[in-house]
Amino acid sequence: MKKILSSILLTIGLTLIIPFNGFPEVNAETHKTMGASNSISTLTRALYISHVYQSLSISGTTATLKCDVIGIPGVTTKIKVTGILQRLESGVWKDYKSTGTQTQDGSRMTYLKTASVVKGYSYRAKFTVTAYAGTAFETFTVFSSAINI
Repeated sequence: MKKILSSILLTIGLTLIIPFNGFPEVNAETHKTMGASNSISTLTRALYISHVYQSLSISGTTATLKCDVIGIPGVTTKIKVTGILQRLESGVWKDYKSTGTQTQDGSRMTYLKTASVVKGYSYRAKFTVTAYAGTAFETFTVFSSAINI
């Protein structure tokens, strides 16, 4: 009888504790990381972003980082993109050069920046995309395909 009563009390206790203390606090920010092997990322769990088209092109020693973001018309109010050119060193992707941050009101944005590169390495572009709906926002990180020069 004591065993049954203890089990019941434990179950009731856990039932009361878990909903109030057992889950992390939820806020308006989400952060997800996606590695893209192609130049189009469809963010299936995104609330404020429809598509992200990311690319890296290299001509000579100049790299061009491009990221087109399409938000949800009538929902997305602002888009912010930060670009970083990464270089593969000893099998590890390392941040090589920051190309800065650009912010634009509305539901569409094109980020276009350049950076110089050195031959003999593989490079990829890393974009951190934040979409806002008023004060709520979500952040995604996407990568271009790699280019070896």
